[in-house]
Parts: sequence; C-alpha cells; structure tokens
Amino acid sequence: MPLPTTPSIAHGPVLDIAALQRELRALLNIVSRLEERLDARCAELGELRGEFQVKGVTKPRPPSSGTSAPQQSEGQRRAMEGVSSIKAIVQPDGSALIHLDGRAGVALTASLARLLDVLKRDDGASPDHLVVWKPVAVLQEGLKGPGKIRSERAVRQLIYRLRQQLSESGENRWLVMSSEHGYRFALRREGAAVTLASNK
Repeated sequence: MPLPTTPSIAHGPVLDIAALQRELRALLNIVSRLEERLDARCAELGELRGEFQVKGVTKPRPPSSGTSAPQQSEGQRRAMEGVSSIKAIVQPDGSALIHLDGRAGVALTASLARLLDVLKRDDGASPDHLVVWKPVAVLQEGLKGPGKIRSERAVRQLIYRLRQQLSESGENRWLVMSSEHGYRFALRREGAAVTLASNK
C-alpha cells in the first residue's frame, strides 16, 4: 500500500514552521498506522502458531515477555517499566476517568473502560513483572454484551482506540502491550521487582 504523501516545505530564508509542523504530524500518523499494522500482524502470527501447536505441527516454545528489543520502539521499551497503580472513577453510564500512578486523568468511554479492566487483570502466570497476557478470546469474553460477542477485528479496533486515547492524553500508547501471547496493560504485579534488559 503506497504511503500517504506529505505536504511540501516552502524554501526560503524564513522556515515555514506551520508547514514543518504539518509534515511532522503527517509523518507521526504514518508511523503510528504502520506500528498498528505490525502489531496486528504479530498478534495474528502468535494465534496461528498457537493453532499449529494444538494440532501438533510444531513444538511449543517457552513464553517470552514480548517483542525482541531490536524491534521495539522507544515508547515500547519505556512501557516495559509498567505503572504501579490504576485508579478509575467510574460514571453511572460505564465511562471512566482513570489515573495512572496519580497523574492527570484519561477519559474513557464505557467500552474502553471495560477493555482496560480486562487488560489489567492478573489471574494467571506471567513471565515477568507485569500482569498476565490475555489472548483475543479472553478479551472477547470480557467485552461481550448480552447475547453478542465482539469479533476479533472489533477487539483490535478497541485496542487501537484505547492507545489513541492514552496518546492524546499525554500517556504512552504502548502501555497497551501486545505480543504473540495476546494483549495486556503494563501494570506491575504486586510486589514484583522491575528488571529490564539493557538495550546497549
């Protein structure tokens, strides 16, 4: 798919700051969309591997903590530290204002608040200091309404919207983490020590 073109920058003794800002925003949007596409493909690959393992086509691999370091963006590396607390002020309609480590609130719709609630659960074994990974099927179960289960595509769209909302509120979009094991929110497990590998 061809990448969108970006606006040209006027040449001259005075830099067109507005044009530079527009180009920067356009480039950031392109990078964001590409990261989301890569993220979705990685999740799909993990699910396919899981299906092959169930059928005995390949041997199971030991769990990993996520994407390997060289493939991670700076935001993804920072997200590995995780947050220690999530405070949610839930409204009667299900929407919520969440505070990560006591910082300014992030407003979430009812659907996004419900998604976050599932992503931050810690009800199993985790390979590191953050809460457990959740396969798409677990998210579908946690998000289903009366007699209706969300499609995998709808779940991934919610993941994208939650990341966008975090980013627009000044938080790290990659706190919503993904790997071949599924998705999770970068919430530290109670009493877990943070040990991060060096990227040097």
